[in-house]
Amino acid sequence: MLYTSSMETPLVRLVPLKNKHAVDLYFNIGRNDNVFRNLLWNTPQSVLDYEMIVKQIKKNNYKSFAVIDKSTDAIVGTTSFVDYSKHDRSAEIGGTFYSESVWRTHVNTHTKYLMLQYAFEELGCERVTFKTDALNEQSQKAILRLGASYEGTKRHNKLRPDGTWRNTMYFSILGDEWDDIKYTIFGGIQSDIPHYLYNNTTVVPIEIHRPMWF
Repeated sequence: MLYTSSMETPLVRLVPLKNKHAVDLYFNIGRNDNVFRNLLWNTPQSVLDYEMIVKQIKKNNYKSFAVIDKSTDAIVGTTSFVDYSKHDRSAEIGGTFYSESVWRTHVNTHTKYLMLQYAFEELGCERVTFKTDALNEQSQKAILRLGASYEGTKRHNKLRPDGTWRNTMYFSILGDEWDDIKYTIFGGIQSDIPHYLYNNTTVVPIEIHRPMWF
């Protein structure tokens, strides 16, 4: 059973995002341009900058979470339900960024599993949307590896902090696709043994398998 207060797998815990988490985010992410290159914020330079981002995320999104890597008990990023419509049974997962130290590890895989499970099984969504900058190839590949389908690109729909226009790519997963994705891509993720299935192949988080994480 999932609760809105927190959600977890054997490797990751999501807790409601709070203002106090800005300090942890600054400590664990810092002034890393790589993290914010394709996001709609300037790279934060201080705890105060992170506090402003956290407040903006909490204000603009339906539910927002701090992402905790249970192997270190560190807050390594955030993720949100950017938009949710009970009437249309739809949600968007976004506002996601992580410390570069956990890129291509178990963190995003387990985080997306928790968010998708909550969207489809608790909120009763028929559709979950993902969006990303057309320049962010790493994010596009990660979304496709979730089993999402590419829907199209909206041109010049967001203005970046540097004054250039962002083209945004749209992807989605539908309700009748979730069961198959859950068991073929995320199968075993709630096991006491930290592994999951990727295309029906067991993957464990050791160095040789790191390229499989998304």
